[in-house]
Amino acid sequence: MRKIHYLFLMTLFASLYSCAGVAPADRAKSGPDTPSFIEVNKEVDISFEEQQKLAFEKFNEILEVSQEGDRLDQLGKMAGLYIEIINEYPDAHLAQESCMRLISLYLIDYNPPKEKEAIELDIYHRSRYPDSPLRNAIEDTVMRYFYKKGEWKELQEYVTPHIKDFIKTGELRTPVHLFYYSEAKFNLNDYKEAYKGYKIIIKRFPKSRDTSVAVKRIGTIKMAVEMEKRNGK
Repeated sequence: MRKIHYLFLMTLFASLYSCAGVAPADRAKSGPDTPSFIEVNKEVDISFEEQQKLAFEKFNEILEVSQEGDRLDQLGKMAGLYIEIINEYPDAHLAQESCMRLISLYLIDYNPPKEKEAIELDIYHRSRYPDSPLRNAIEDTVMRYFYKKGEWKELQEYVTPHIKDFIKTGELRTPVHLFYYSEAKFNLNDYKEAYKGYKIIIKRFPKSRDTSVAVKRIGTIKMAVEMEKRNGK
């Protein structure tokens, strides 16, 4: 079973990263937001090919650990193995995968969530692997976490760089970031900004699932503004 898992992972991830054209990453620089468990300046004297092989073996070990009894009891072991892959085999494709899975582990599986560690690891991943094909998946995990927790200021701050890019370039390939930005603004009672965001979503993505929410939110905003006028605010 271990060999089957290993060969499956080798094929799956080699295909994923080869299609994305991802090369070994440049060494990241340490900063105030770098997680304490990430050894940024560690010298790794192992070839890329060897890192790939050893990372896959370690990843397969995580799969086995996750199946041992109650998964919640194995979180510490799993987190430790992900960290080992990130530190020991940073050029391996599974180092990026480990960042993504560890962030998910911190935000979804841990109770209480390890939000600080997750956000710091997200920042590290963004710096170390700027062209990672897993970028969108990580952002989706973080945005959903803030949304479900009702951490609107944090959600607004997280998606603001994407909104600035949109304002600068006019390019908006999906409604996701603008939707979360508008939802954050709506829940922070900044109806003017929320309204503008919702209108853009409706115009540019009429068939999106987010559009139905945007239409309802605009109706709510109009009612709120009308009530404020009646109350003389």
